[in-house]
Amino acid sequence: MICEEAQELITALVDRELLDPERGSLESHLQQCPSCRLAVEEEQLLKQTIRGRAERMRAPGELRDRILSDRRILPEKSGTRWQDHLWPMPHLARPALAAAVLLAIALPAFFFFRVSREPVAAAALESYDLFRKGALSVRRTENPDEIVEQLTRAVGGHFHPMGYDFTAMHLLPVAD
Repeated sequence: MICEEAQELITALVDRELLDPERGSLESHLQQCPSCRLAVEEEQLLKQTIRGRAERMRAPGELRDRILSDRRILPEKSGTRWQDHLWPMPHLARPALAAAVLLAIALPAFFFFRVSREPVAAAALESYDLFRKGALSVRRTENPDEIVEQLTRAVGGHFHPMGYDFTAMHLLPVAD
């Protein structure tokens, strides 16, 4: 790199705007060229002096007000709100859209969380019918505590099974 090229890049180097390939070339040139190093130091000193003076300067209030009120410099923000971009439709259609979204969320949730209305006793009798038809595997025991232990283990201990007295129907206790 020659000094004329370096001089064109010194301001960008001081402003930290120089890209890597050019910066590497310029830095290697600066290591060999004392006059270009001096130019870098002078540029840095000039920037520091301007920055220091600018920090102490204040524009008169009237001038600041004129600048801030000039719409050519600071144009007004558009009057659109984020809702206008989200729902670009007439105001009367917005409640209908909101209701549709609510239904789209609520109906699946209702059916997902709906509790079965079948009585427990009816489910027990249905299970017993499946047992009689041979559709359920069976472990026989005479000890009700052993049945409770097997059922509790079958559900990972998340709840304790309830006891039902089926002796009036001449049913024997079974467990899977």
